[in-house]
Parts: sequence; structure tokens; C-alpha cells
Amino acid sequence: MLTGDQMRNEVVKYFLTSVPRDAAVTRIEYEGTKLAIYTKNPDLFLEQNQITRDLVNLIKKRVVIRSDPSIRLPPEEAEKKIREILPPEVGVQIYFDETLGEVILEAGRPEDVSLQAEGISQQIAKETRWKPRI
Repeated sequence: MLTGDQMRNEVVKYFLTSVPRDAAVTRIEYEGTKLAIYTKNPDLFLEQNQITRDLVNLIKKRVVIRSDPSIRLPPEEAEKKIREILPPEVGVQIYFDETLGEVILEAGRPEDVSLQAEGISQQIAKETRWKPRI
């Protein structure tokens, strides 16, 4: 079992040897049982599957990659963009968790959003840099 410092060292070593230099990792923090990695690189935030798998195999902990607050749209602009992305017939309440960089979409009829959830989630993340939770 790795200690906290050993785990952090392994993550830093992974980023130095396996990820392009433009990863722009700004911080690494523990969030309960997860290790959260914050990045200013939108591509790393959007295309995180391989990196997440590699790190989970390396440190045996849950890993989440979050956008650094500096690259996220302000909540007002993000909400406007999200409403443009969602189909007009979908009624949602939108809440922002600025600490985690997540936008929570509560639908009156969840099936309206979940029918296209993957495409919608990716588009929201790409255009706002907030991680959607539907």
C-alpha cells in the first residue's frame, strides 16, 4: 500500500514520463477516496480515459481529472451555452459546484436528457470546460 507522499510521487513521475509536457497539471489533491488532478489543458480534461486508466493501475485508487477553474467559463456564460446545447423541450435546473468543477443538470424528465447523454455531456464539457452530471 502506497503512502500519500509515495502516491503523489508516482503520479508526478507518471506525468513527467508518460504525458506530453503540455498537460498543464496545476494541482493534485485528495477528495475523499479519489485523487483529483486539475489541469489547464482542455484536451487532457476532455480526453482523459487512457490517463485515468493508467493512473488507476499505477496507484490503485480512483482518479478524476478536473478542469482548472481558470479555464472554465463563468457560470452565467456556461449556463447560457448549456441551454443552447440542450434541446428546447428539455426543462432542466442547472447548478454549479465550483469546488469540483461540475455542473449539475436536473431534468424534470431525466429520460429527455439521458437519451443523448453521452453526446450532450461531451459537448457541454468541450464548450464550457465544466464536467456535467446529469
